[in-house]
Amino acid sequence: MAARLDWPPTVSDPATCLGPTDVIESTAPQVIALATRLTGDLSDPFLKARACFDHVRDEVAYNLTPLLPSRDCWQATATLDRGKGFCEQKAVVLTALLRASGVPAAMAFQHICDHQLLGTRFEKALPGGVIICHGLVRIHLDGAWWDADPTLDTRLCEHRGYRVTRLRRGQHARLPATTTSGEKHFDILAEFGPFQDLPHTVTDLAVGLMPMWEHLQTL
Repeated sequence: MAARLDWPPTVSDPATCLGPTDVIESTAPQVIALATRLTGDLSDPFLKARACFDHVRDEVAYNLTPLLPSRDCWQATATLDRGKGFCEQKAVVLTALLRASGVPAAMAFQHICDHQLLGTRFEKALPGGVIICHGLVRIHLDGAWWDADPTLDTRLCEHRGYRVTRLRRGQHARLPATTTSGEKHFDILAEFGPFQDLPHTVTDLAVGLMPMWEHLQTL
């Protein structure tokens, strides 16, 4: 699948990852108000990033089966209004909040294997438990880019026996390799990014897979 996607150029300069795009609405009043509430009393960029990360992880519930008729469904304000989203939508919200807080942030993607899907009804739509174009964020802190994956909310993790992803200084915050009981959970198969914006190739691909999303909803 990686060969079929026309990935845009990656970015290295954090200064290019502070402004808005059509979906990363970092200057939208709703986003600015939330970012101010979360980070207005903080000066340390890491503490700002952690406050935004924790909010998106837990207050925007994870939804595995969204309906995606158009790119507008990825807009940060639309996801905040819904109160739920899948990985890419949550990553867009986090990127927008970080940029609104003055912390450089970019989009990144992985092809991953979710071993917890194996042997379940969802494997019919996701053979081998492989999820392509899993979305996450890269945050520029202390002179380096760090992965930050807010996909799975704490409530879901506690209910399912998953490990909670936490943002810690000087570490990547990626989906965990094992569950709390030690079973295999996530393997990273390929990585892409960071990108200044959510690539149109990613949203075009997802919109084109509407029948799959509809099938997942029936499951």
